[in-house]
Amino acid sequence: MTTIDLSRFQTLKEGIYSNAVLNKINLGFDQDYPNTPKWLDMEFAIAGHQIRDRFFVDGDDRLGNLVESIRNIQDDLQLASEIWSNMPCSVRLTHDAINERKFWHTHDWKWDSETYRQRLLKLKQTDKLSQGSGQGSLLEDVKKQSDEPDDDLFKGVFDKDGDN
Repeated sequence: MTTIDLSRFQTLKEGIYSNAVLNKINLGFDQDYPNTPKWLDMEFAIAGHQIRDRFFVDGDDRLGNLVESIRNIQDDLQLASEIWSNMPCSVRLTHDAINERKFWHTHDWKWDSETYRQRLLKLKQTDKLSQGSGQGSLLEDVKKQSDEPDDDLFKGVFDKDGDN
């Protein structure tokens, strides 16, 4: 017997979803102005559905509200993908009509601050390892040692049976 689950095809309802996940953030650019962002796309997983929400850079009040929601847990607004990809959150979802087309819009974002802190700590630890401890510093130590004369460098190499 084959079972087909049609529940994933049901339309989401407007309301608050506390188990949402921000999958990724992408900037979109106008082809006439390739260095100036035109919009910001955010892709969410909400109740088994993939929702893409677009924020236009010029005149979108929701974008300002989104930035403030991020500022509540991160001051500098420099978003690292290692931290923000797959970030758990709570969102309010609305189904808005614009020029007779319907779009899902997210609002009232509440980011999981504990996940943010854990990922930030992990990122800082990774940065410290790549900036001087571990392999990087070992390579520097080897280079320093190679600059110093070493009288014992070939000691025992040419001696018979390894005798010094």
